[in-house]
Amino acid sequence: MKTLYLDCGMGAAGDMLTAALLDLLPDREAAVAELNAIGVPHVVYGCETVRRCGICGAHMSVRVDGVEESEAMHHHAHEHCHEHEHTHTHAHTGMDRIARIVRDHLNLPEEVRADVLAVYDSIARAESHAHGVGVADIHFHEAGTMDALADITAAALLKHFVTRFGEMPVMTTEAIGYGMGTKEFDAANCLRAFWGQSSGQ
Repeated sequence: MKTLYLDCGMGAAGDMLTAALLDLLPDREAAVAELNAIGVPHVVYGCETVRRCGICGAHMSVRVDGVEESEAMHHHAHEHCHEHEHTHTHAHTGMDRIARIVRDHLNLPEEVRADVLAVYDSIARAESHAHGVGVADIHFHEAGTMDALADITAAALLKHFVTRFGEMPVMTTEAIGYGMGTKEFDAANCLRAFWGQSSGQ
């Protein structure tokens, strides 16, 4: 049977997973164009070939209002180095708004919606315990909301469609996609996606 096996030895960030799957396709640019045609507000997807530790693969970028996540995080960290001399104008998103987005705007199977909301509920409860406030008073920073929602939704969808977790099956590999992470380590920071034929055992 046709098999997709994900080797997540270096992790499975959302951009790495998306890039690895795009790297399997014969026309990556057309697939990126289709992603952009979805029309996610303020979001532009991009994909380029990069080299990490001698391995070439695809690197996915998601720009919100022209700023990539890594750039936004660097800018936000820089702002916090100024001992809060400025006034914060960051918008925040609470659990209620996340729930409305998931229930009213995401075209997902009901089981996946429930899993996404369960993850956010766990995060909210952990934040509630850490900060000593009620779950209803927890707010997720808007700068990470779209990225976090995309990653959590992708993981929930993967859980929904994956038939089993375990070691790589014996399979005839037809293609390998390499999804490269943003950070650089001594080993190649990539997720490998193997596509091929297995016996189905």
